[in-house]
Amino acid sequence: LLSMPFRSLLPIYVVDIFGKGPKTLGLLVSLSGIGAIAGALYVANCGRRRRGAILLAGGFISAVGLIIAASVPNIVLVAICLAIVGLGDALRRSLAMALIMETTDREYQGRVASVYTMNFGLMPLGTLPASALTEAFGVRFATAVLGVLLLAILGYIVLSQKKLRSLQ
Repeated sequence: LLSMPFRSLLPIYVVDIFGKGPKTLGLLVSLSGIGAIAGALYVANCGRRRRGAILLAGGFISAVGLIIAASVPNIVLVAICLAIVGLGDALRRSLAMALIMETTDREYQGRVASVYTMNFGLMPLGTLPASALTEAFGVRFATAVLGVLLLAILGYIVLSQKKLRSLQ
């Protein structure tokens, strides 16, 4: 709900802030995908070591990428931030379902998987408040708010869910 709306706001960055067109938007989205591939490959390579910590690190990487993207002055730096956000999102998503299923009792796995899958359908709901913030305060402010909220939620999770950090 907090990192995906950034992709919906990209056309505003491309057109309104940097005065570019569709090719630039396509390049930015592609760089996000390259970051995601790198994150997924890392998860595939890391095995069963420190997966809970990597999951949380992925969230922090996404949050920091959003915050930096909100403040950088040129499109090349925004592109790098998009790759960073893609990397963080892939780390998080690649591990989340595996860890959820491994820690859920077998008889509840189908129900838990259904609830987790709703996450993907509900992600566009984050775009509505992000769009409202963009309309009221600008796209950079909205992006920064998304990143700060993600950072705050992850901070709370790190402090309150000590078991998650140690999941292998």
